[in-house]
Amino acid sequence: MTKGKLSRKDQKVLKVLSKVVAVLTKICKVCAIIAIPCIALLMVAIPTIVNNVSVNNNDTNIEFQIKTGKKPTKVVIADGKLDKEDKLALQKVSELLENNSSKKIVIATEASLVFVIVLLVLNIMLLDHLYELFNSFYEGTTPFTEDNVKHLKMIAYLMIASLVAQGIPVGIMDLVLKAEPKSTPFNYDLLGILIVFVMSYIFKYGVELQGKSKAIMYDVEKEK
Repeated sequence: MTKGKLSRKDQKVLKVLSKVVAVLTKICKVCAIIAIPCIALLMVAIPTIVNNVSVNNNDTNIEFQIKTGKKPTKVVIADGKLDKEDKLALQKVSELLENNSSKKIVIATEASLVFVIVLLVLNIMLLDHLYELFNSFYEGTTPFTEDNVKHLKMIAYLMIASLVAQGIPVGIMDLVLKAEPKSTPFNYDLLGILIVFVMSYIFKYGVELQGKSKAIMYDVEKEK
């Protein structure tokens, strides 16, 4: 009985796309896992970097002095050689170093990076649920299962947690260093969260309908 099934062509397309997404989530997870120890190493190095860098800002150039032994190394960047965006970025860095003590910069940066690591952990968890969701689309006979409903809800909850976590480092830098970074609008993130929540209830309804009809979207035998 083929009632309720996708056509063979659509089955193949959906399975291929699902497999591609599942593989991409694995790659993204590996990148996030690699990033965590890299950030941890950066946290170890930050006190040394901040305590050994000074800045001299004037009308024509920005001069950074890096202590690398008995004689400091000077890096002079002329304003005329920079485009507008790079000039503003360097200006902010120089103002940050000039207007704050090394201790404040280290504390604020380290605290911000802790929450960056938290954000990466949340993203790893989110990617795990995405992988299970799309892998079930590839491996299973139907996407409408209780497990997939749970995966969608967990994805939405983790998106909320990530949204909160990604704002904390910005808030710390703004509060402690008065850096006044450009805020990022969250409208699209909130829209995405709402869409995932709605999808979870659509899938829940699909589970109930499927339980009554006993229909499946794919052939029982896997496409080769």
